[in-house]
Amino acid sequence: VAENWNLPVTMIEADIEEISKRERRSFQSVAREIRRNHLLQSADSLGASRIATGHQADDQVETFLFRLLRGSGPKGLGGMNYREGKLIKPLLNVWRREIEDYCQAAGLSPRMDWTNREMKYERNRIRNQLIPYLEREFSPALRDIVFRTAEILRDEEEVMDSLAEELFQNLAVVREESVQFYVKELARQPRALVRRILRRSIQRVKGELLDVDFLPLEEVAEALEADESFHILMEGGLEVYREYDRIVATKRSVSGESDLRERELPLEGELDIPEAGLVLKTREMDYNRESPIPQGNTVWMDLDKIVPPLKVRGWRGGDRFIPLGMKKIKKLQDFFVDSKVPRRARKRVPIVEDFHKIVWVAGLRMDQRVRIDGDTKRVLEIELRRVG
Repeated sequence: VAENWNLPVTMIEADIEEISKRERRSFQSVAREIRRNHLLQSADSLGASRIATGHQADDQVETFLFRLLRGSGPKGLGGMNYREGKLIKPLLNVWRREIEDYCQAAGLSPRMDWTNREMKYERNRIRNQLIPYLEREFSPALRDIVFRTAEILRDEEEVMDSLAEELFQNLAVVREESVQFYVKELARQPRALVRRILRRSIQRVKGELLDVDFLPLEEVAEALEADESFHILMEGGLEVYREYDRIVATKRSVSGESDLRERELPLEGELDIPEAGLVLKTREMDYNRESPIPQGNTVWMDLDKIVPPLKVRGWRGGDRFIPLGMKKIKKLQDFFVDSKVPRRARKRVPIVEDFHKIVWVAGLRMDQRVRIDGDTKRVLEIELRRVG
């Protein structure tokens, strides 16, 4: 076709299956995004102000039913817009049968995508099985009814969107890789606006709204109303969770493991921890009972209660210690929660341990078993400093 009309053609190759597995997204979603991005890049390189796609009214009906079955809200059910940035859909209100009739009258042979017949894809089953069944058993005018419903929802959504945008600008704390809200401020808003504000948060973090369903947003809104904690994983590598007095929308960590690698800590000297921007400084000394015991980021331990070698690492699932002042072993996970250490910050807390046990959760609490007492003769001082 391009050769007959003397049009330039650009092509790209991408391993859609590998990308979808890596990003934990559907095959079709990844393919649509790559296709869309390539169109936009091609338009920029050609200096084109518009990209016209061939989406038509039947596509709109299929999109409505597809999203309805996924649990989408009003915005998703409103379907595709006639214009989104450079992308325009001039045939969106024209039915497929009308296009086919025109092609026949004009002597044109439209190209058919053979994959549209493959029943392994949900959208194809909607097109080839569900819609004909609903038309046959319920209403021959089904397509017109669904198309009109989508238009009504889009009109309603425009009004709600403008309200949500204003609230987002006033309430959101936008950071480099996250969007945060104070629980009390967001909880005051009606649920319908909360869902829309959350969608904007995800759009800001991810850059687009593919793979964001209505149901996860509804879960967040319900937990917010009930004043409950939550942690919801979404498709596309996103997560939304409550962290004390804040709601956080961010990209999901690739791994639950700590950012800190294991290192040996000398009894005299310094140890850099560049991935956390920290330095640990150690020294041995005789214990002087008249000297004040340091506070904060410096600790004194009974050196004779330590079993070398000392090591520094990040926290691991199952870690336990006896916090200073307590008698019973406590899970480090529970200690972090009680101390209100943010989930992401926990991965960067240095854990100092000897051969048998954790001796210091650096910057937070020493272990009861290495405390100074009346029998202490020698002390190990460890100081935690931030650099840069």
